[in-house]
Amino acid sequence: MLLPDRVNLISGDPRRGVLVLSYGDVDPGTWYYFDLAKKLLVMVGKIRSSVDPAKMRPMEVMSYKAADGLTIPAYLTRPATAAAAASPAPMIVLIHGGPIARDHWGWDAEVQLLANRGYLVFQPQFRGSSGFGRRFEEAGYGEWGKAMQDDITDGVRHLVAQGIADPQRICIVGASYGGYAALWGLVKTPELYRCAISFAGVTDIGDFFSNWNDIRFNKASRQRMRRHIGDSSMSAALFDPVSPLKHAAKIKAPVLLMHGREDERVPIAHGRRMRNALEANGKTVSWVVFNEEGHGLRYQRSHVAYFEAMLDFLGKHLPVAAPAAAPAAATVLE
Repeated sequence: MLLPDRVNLISGDPRRGVLVLSYGDVDPGTWYYFDLAKKLLVMVGKIRSSVDPAKMRPMEVMSYKAADGLTIPAYLTRPATAAAAASPAPMIVLIHGGPIARDHWGWDAEVQLLANRGYLVFQPQFRGSSGFGRRFEEAGYGEWGKAMQDDITDGVRHLVAQGIADPQRICIVGASYGGYAALWGLVKTPELYRCAISFAGVTDIGDFFSNWNDIRFNKASRQRMRRHIGDSSMSAALFDPVSPLKHAAKIKAPVLLMHGREDERVPIAHGRRMRNALEANGKTVSWVVFNEEGHGLRYQRSHVAYFEAMLDFLGKHLPVAAPAAAPAAATVLE
C-alpha cells in the first residue's frame, strides 16, 4: 500500500486519476493526485502545513468493560514529555458533546496541545455515542448522569488500575454534553477529579427542556429530546437529581466555566447560574465569556483564547512540567 495506516478518501475518475485526501492521528491531512495510467502518486498540498507529524503524538484505540459488562471503545493519547510519559501520568478526561456524536481517530488540535504539555488524554466513547451500532446508541437513552457517566468513571478507574493514569492528577473536560458530564463528574465522583473545565455545558436539564433553545422549534426535535433524555413532564423528579446546578454545593474541585454569549443551543444562562451557585457556596470558579460566539467557536482569536484559558487553569490546578520550547496555543491552530 502506498499510504498505509491512514484514512484515505478518494474522489475523481477511477479510470484516469483520483484525488486522495490522506490523514492520520499525527497528520491533519495531505492531498495527493494518483495517476492510474502511470501509477504515480504526487503530493498536491497539506492541511495545516506548519504541523510536523514527527512531533505529534499517536492516538491509540482501546476498549474496556463497563460495570454492567458493556464494552466501551475509547482513544488514548500519551504525553509527549519524557518525564510525564512515564506512567502514571497526569490525565485529561476529554468528553465529546452530543451526546449522540463521537470522537474519531485522527489529528485533533486540542488533544495534541494537551499531550504536548505533558497530559495523558483519554476520550471515552460512552454508551449513547453514535457510530458503534444502534443498540450501543440506544443504551444511552435516558442515562444522562447515570450509566453514561458511569462509563466514563469505569474508564478512568481502568486506566488508574493499569498504572497508566495518576489517580491524584485527573481533570475532566468537555463541551456541550461533555461540559455537563465534566460538571456532573465533580458531583457524582468527587474523589476522582482535581478539577473540571466546562464549555457551553448544560447545567440544568429541566431548564434545557422548558426554556428557549434552538432545538425546541419543532415537534420532531422535542420528541427526540424526550426519547433521548427523558419525559419533560417529570422534570423535577427526573432531572433535578442529575443536574449539576442543583448540586453545586457538593462540588469540591476548582471549575473553569466558558460560554459563548450568543449560544442558542445551551443559552449562556446555564453557565451564569452555575457560576453564581458555585460562588454562593464558596467554591473556586473561573468564568470566561466569548463575545460573538455561539455553541461553538468560529473565530481564530476565540480558539486561541479558549486554549490559553484552559492551559492557564490547568497550570494552576493540574500542573506538569512544560516541555522545552513548548509552542504557544496559537501555533497548533496555524
